[in-house]
This record gives sequence, structure tokens and C-alpha cells, in this order.
Amino acid sequence: MHPLERLRYVARNPLAPTKPLIAESAAVLASLSHDPAGLLTSCRNLLRRRGHCGPLVWMAARMVASTDCHDEVLEIAKAIDCDTADWKLDDAMATLSDDFTTLKVVAVGHICAIKTNLYIIPDWPCTGPENPGRAAEADVVVVASDCAGPHEALVPVEALPVVETARESGTPVWLFTGAGRMLPQAMWAPLKQRLIPDDLAEMDLVVLNLDRYVNGVVTPTGLFTAKEAGEQSDCPIVVELFA
Repeated sequence: MHPLERLRYVARNPLAPTKPLIAESAAVLASLSHDPAGLLTSCRNLLRRRGHCGPLVWMAARMVASTDCHDEVLEIAKAIDCDTADWKLDDAMATLSDDFTTLKVVAVGHICAIKTNLYIIPDWPCTGPENPGRAAEADVVVVASDCAGPHEALVPVEALPVVETARESGTPVWLFTGAGRMLPQAMWAPLKQRLIPDDLAEMDLVVLNLDRYVNGVVTPTGLFTAKEAGEQSDCPIVVELFA
């Protein structure tokens, strides 16, 4: 299969896991390093199909902005493979209690990305959106997101009643992100403009107001405010991707 045909096939697959999607897409795009216009066009086409995936936007921006696409592929793969967000979540949890066995955590989203050793209280499962009321009793609510900016994030629709309950009861809410998932405002704004409500509804995603609901954002470098996390994003500003 021709590389660009392979790229289109991968992009059309809504079930493609993030890690292999990024690795394979970056490798194919590197073959266009001699053709900057073709590289930009291919990245645009990719984001038209999977623009809700933060790491894909991050990867495309890095490839277009890079002076050496082949070296950039290696750096992107390293960032994905060595993502330390789960360890930083451990560190953040340690600030709540020295003994994880006493923590009550309600988690929503792609919880496979969050270490299960944090949820060892038998009657407190690692996912809790089916019972939003538990957010009022929890020590912290953790919501996973694959795409976020300094003020908003895409989250599972079932997160809304959970974070609303947490807000009313004073339970802190953390957004859990990872490599490439937190975008600067200059990239999030044009991305959000292209999001189609019907498409989000089909994927069971909604846009969450971080200023209203979230107390902190867990990134590969630590726990920060959403504004700080956005400012620390290593995603280059390449608004041409959304033209």
C-alpha cells in the first residue's frame, strides 16, 4: 500500500489507538520532508478526519514546523513512549494523602491511562460516572482528556454530571492529560471552531469549561492550573493546519 494511502486508511479508522496512530502517521509524513507543501496538505487532510485527537494535532504541528522531519519522528516517538503523566498523577495524589488506601477517587474517561494501583478501596471502582453522587464523597475527581486547551477540553459526556456534583460539593477536579494532549490557546481556538456538534455527540464527547469546573491539570511534567499547562505546551503554533 502506498504510504499516503496507508495514512488515509489509518485516519479513517476511529478505533485506531493513539500511540500507533501517531507513530505510523509521523513515519509516513516524514517521507514528505522534501515536499513542504505536500506535507502541510497531508497534515490538513489528516486533521480533517481526526482533528479531535490532541496528540495528532501536536504531531502534525511538530512535523510541519520541524527543520528535520526524520529526527522529529524519533523525538515524537520518544515523547509518546516515555509519557510520564501517570507518574505525575501519583505525585499529585501523594499531596492529598500519604496513604493511597485512604483515598476515594472517582475517575472518568480513558482510565486505562491512569494507574489502577490508585484505586484499591474495594467499594470505590476506578470508574464512577454511572454514579455521579459519589463525587460528593470523593477526595478527588479525575477526568481524562485527549485534547485540551488552557480554558476548555474535550471530555466524555458522562463527565458532566460528575464534575457538576464535584463543583457543588467542593470536591477538587483534575483533568488528566498526557503527551501532546494539552494545546496552546492559539491552536485550541481554531481546532474548536472546526468541531462539529453532531460529530462530538456521535463520539460521546463534549467541551468542558475548565475555568468553571477544573482545579488542576495533570501533564507529563506535573500538576498545574489549566492556564499554566497551556502555557507550557510544547505544541508549535501552526495555524495553517486549520486553513
